[in-house]
Amino acid sequence: MISRLCSITVFLKLFAFGLLFYGPSLAAQAEPADAYADSLKDAQAYYWNNDKIDSGFAANAALIRYYKKIGNDYEYVRESINRAEVLRGIGGYTEAINTIREVEPICKTLPLSTVRSAFYNRKGAILHEMRQHEAALAAVKESQRIDSIKGFKWRIISNLMLEGALYRDMKDLEKAEKVLVKTFQASRDLADSSEWASAAYNLTVLNFRLGDYERSIRYGRRYIDISPFKEQKITYGDVFHLVSRAYEELGNIDSAHFYLDSVYGIRMRHMQRIIDDNSSKYEVVNQLEKERLENDILQAEREQSRLQLIILALAVLVAIVLIYFANRQRNQYKRANAQQEEYSKELENSLNFKNKLISIVAHDIRNPIASLKGLIHVYNEGLVEEKDLEQMMRGLEASVGNVDLLLENLLNFVRSQSGELDPHIERLNVAEVVHVSISEAQAQLQDKGISVNLDKLNAQDTISTDGNYLAFVLRNVLSNAIKFSEPNSSIEISCHHEEDFDCINIQDFGKGMNAETLRQIRENTAIRSNLGTGNEKGTGLGIGLSQEFLHKINGKLKIESSLGEGTTVSICLPKS
Repeated sequence: MISRLCSITVFLKLFAFGLLFYGPSLAAQAEPADAYADSLKDAQAYYWNNDKIDSGFAANAALIRYYKKIGNDYEYVRESINRAEVLRGIGGYTEAINTIREVEPICKTLPLSTVRSAFYNRKGAILHEMRQHEAALAAVKESQRIDSIKGFKWRIISNLMLEGALYRDMKDLEKAEKVLVKTFQASRDLADSSEWASAAYNLTVLNFRLGDYERSIRYGRRYIDISPFKEQKITYGDVFHLVSRAYEELGNIDSAHFYLDSVYGIRMRHMQRIIDDNSSKYEVVNQLEKERLENDILQAEREQSRLQLIILALAVLVAIVLIYFANRQRNQYKRANAQQEEYSKELENSLNFKNKLISIVAHDIRNPIASLKGLIHVYNEGLVEEKDLEQMMRGLEASVGNVDLLLENLLNFVRSQSGELDPHIERLNVAEVVHVSISEAQAQLQDKGISVNLDKLNAQDTISTDGNYLAFVLRNVLSNAIKFSEPNSSIEISCHHEEDFDCINIQDFGKGMNAETLRQIRENTAIRSNLGTGNEKGTGLGIGLSQEFLHKINGKLKIESSLGEGTTVSICLPKS
C-alpha cells in the first residue's frame, strides 16, 4: 500500500509539471482564459500536487463541464487527456480509456495540433498498460504523424520511448533496439537528462536480453553517469546489477564483483530510506483516511439536511396546493353565484322590457286601428262628406305611416338581436337617399304642414355605407324631427365633412330636449318616447336601433339639443 502510494505521489508531481508544460503550446489555440477557469485549474494543480486525488478529480470534472458548455473544444479535450493520464497513473486503466474514447470524436474534428498529438500519445500509453499492443502502436504512430507534419519536437522522445517499449513487449527486440537508440540520441541532443537516462536504462536491459553484453555494459555505465535520480529509483540499482552480470558473462570477474558490491550498497541505502520514510508515509495514509472519513460524515450530514429540507418543502408545497385549490373552489363558487345572480337579473330585465315593449306597441297600434275603424264606420253610415273624408284620409295616412315605421323598427330590432343583419358597403349619392326618405315621410310632413329645406345639400355629395342601414337611420331621425317640430315649421337637411367622417345633418326647430333626456338618448338608456308636438306617440326604439345600426358599420349618431330651440342630429359615417 505504501509503495503504491509513493508511486502515485511521484507520478502526480511529475504530471503537475506536465500540465504546466502543455500550457504554452496550447495557448494560441485555446480561447482566452477567464477567472473561473483559472481558479479551477489552480485548484486542480494544488490538489493533485498534494495527493488529494478525489478533490483534484472534482475540480477537473468542473473544468470539463465548463469547457463543454462554452464550446471550447481544445480545452475540453485537453482536460479530458489530463483526467485520463491521472487515472492511468493510479491504475484506473478502464476508466482512463473510457475517458479517452468519449472525447475522441471531438478530437478528430480539431485541426492538427499539439492537443491531437498529446491525445494519441496518451491513448497509446494507456493501451500499452492494458496490453493492447497493436492498438497502442497505431495511436503512437498517429501522434508521430501529426508531429512530423506540424514540426512539433517536444513529444518526439515520449513517442519513441513508448514505441520502443511496445516493440519490446511484442518480442520484436531488433525494432525495439533501433527505436530506443533513436530515443537515446534524441534525448541527448535535447539535453533531456531524465529521458536520456530512461532510454539508456531500456537499452541496457534490451541489449542484455539480446546477448550483446558489451553494448549492455556501455549503455548501463552511461545510465549511471547521466541519471538524475542517483539511487532515488530502484532502477539505479538494477542497472548496476545488469552491468555486473554482463561483465560476468564476458569473463571479467573483477568488474563484475565491483558492480555487484555497488548493488548491495545501493540497495541497502535504498531500504534504509524506505524505513526512514515509513513513519511519514503512514502519516500521509492516516491523514488521507481521516480526510475521507470527515468528508463522508460531512456528506452524510449534508444529505440528511437536504432530505429534511426536501420533506419540509414538500409539506409546504402540499399546504400551498391545498390552500390554492380551496380558494379556487371558493372563488369559483362565488363567481358562479354572482353569474347566476347576473343571469337572473338580466332575465328579469329582459322580461320587464318585453312586457313594457308589448304594452307600448299594443297601445301605439291600437289608436291608428281605432281611427281607421271609426272612419270606416262613419263612411259606411254616410255621416261624412267628401271634402271632410279627404282631410281625414290624409291624417289616417300619416298614422298608418307611423305604424309602418313602428313595425319596421320592431322587425329590425329582432333581426339585430339575432345577428341576421350583415352590412354591404357601397358609394351612395346623399341627395338621392335624402329624397327617398322625404317621399316616404310625405304624409307626416303634409299632416303637420312642415317643409324640408335642402338648400345646403350639395347634389354631388356622396357617402360610403350600406344603403339599407342608412335609409333606416335617416327615416327614423327624420320621423323624430317631424314628430317634435311645430306645425307649419321647417326641417333643414345638410351635409358636412370631418377628418374621418362624412355626416348628414337633420335640424328641426321644435321643442328640443332637456339635459337629462339628451343624456339618456346618447347613452341609449331611454325606452319610452315623449309625446310629439301633435301628441304623436312612439316606442323609443327608433333612435336606439339607429345608434346600434351605425355602430355595426363603424358610424355614430351625434345629437345636439337645447330645450325650446330644437335639435340637430348628425348621421356620421366613416370615409372609405
